[in-house]
Amino acid sequence: MKTPKLLKDSLKGKLKKRVLVHRGFYNYIFNNKRAKGDQRYDMILDDIKPFVEQGYKIYVTGHSLGAALSSLLAFKLAGSDKSWIPKPVTCISYASPFVGTDGFRTAFTLLEQMGHIRYLRVNNDADTVPTIPPFSLGLKRRLMKHVGINLRLSDDSFILSHPNSNGWGFVNAFRNSVLKPVWSVLKYHSLQTHEERMDAQKETLQNMHLNDLYDDGKLLGKEFNRDEL
Repeated sequence: MKTPKLLKDSLKGKLKKRVLVHRGFYNYIFNNKRAKGDQRYDMILDDIKPFVEQGYKIYVTGHSLGAALSSLLAFKLAGSDKSWIPKPVTCISYASPFVGTDGFRTAFTLLEQMGHIRYLRVNNDADTVPTIPPFSLGLKRRLMKHVGINLRLSDDSFILSHPNSNGWGFVNAFRNSVLKPVWSVLKYHSLQTHEERMDAQKETLQNMHLNDLYDDGKLLGKEFNRDEL
């Protein structure tokens, strides 16, 4: 995927030109050779522009495959130099599989630091889908990485984390492993289970605001410093 124009001067090496993402997800929305006419991304721009011009902000959401696509769409919009696209772009996804590699995470985190994107990635702790695909295909395999603030739900609690949080690297890697109860994938992957667990934590969650979470130094980590940009 070509590096968004707003990031090219802030990244180094190959990341100035491209970031590596899941080919199937990318092609579906940006480079679908079966599409007759405009790509889905161009169609979305045409659909939302009249509303944005009326003062609406951009929120992107999706579940499962839709979550992966919403991540890429939000990333593309947030990094666009089109003056009419309001920032930040907000994305809230449910049960997203992995979308990109470490370079994608680097670029995504930079957009977060620049204030161009806000992303809450919600998933159930026992869901298998967010653990796949664990690495890219091809001769040179690369580990896939999640992005954004993660709201991980269990039956009676939740955990908030971010890839930039100090001390969470190994813990998150283990939680994102495929060591999940695959026999219950339909239960834990369903949107209904997400809703039920969020309803159980409604009293706490309804008092949280995404912008406030992005101002939480403990959650985002010491290296996440927007004042330096």
